[in-house]
Amino acid sequence: MNEECFFEKCTENPIKIVVTFHQLTKWEQEKFAFWTDNGELTVGREIVAEGESYKINNLAMVRVPEAEWLQNDSINGDKINGLDFGAELGTSKPPVKNWKETAKKFADKHHEITSIPKVEVNPKRYSGVLKAHH
Repeated sequence: MNEECFFEKCTENPIKIVVTFHQLTKWEQEKFAFWTDNGELTVGREIVAEGESYKINNLAMVRVPEAEWLQNDSINGDKINGLDFGAELGTSKPPVKNWKETAKKFADKHHEITSIPKVEVNPKRYSGVLKAHH
């Protein structure tokens, strides 16, 4: 990999290769449920220049709540958008993982919350699905 691989040698913009799989098998739908949208799985890779070296990131298209305060990136362990989910999580300060799980349950329970597609870089659990299948 070198700058010759980038359009007009501009390494500021990553190289992205994105593929959408249609007609997933039942096993694929089940195992990749977190990353599917309307029965389709969109994944990819991007190559990012970091000085003289290059980094390859996995990409996955996921659906997240449109409300930023319910998105994982916005949950920091204190409060979710200033709202206290204490009734769900108890009285002691829970780990961030519990906050995120509760926010997901909340969004899933309230169907009126709109979701939007979002590209997730280096999604967790993603590569493990394929490794476990071998």
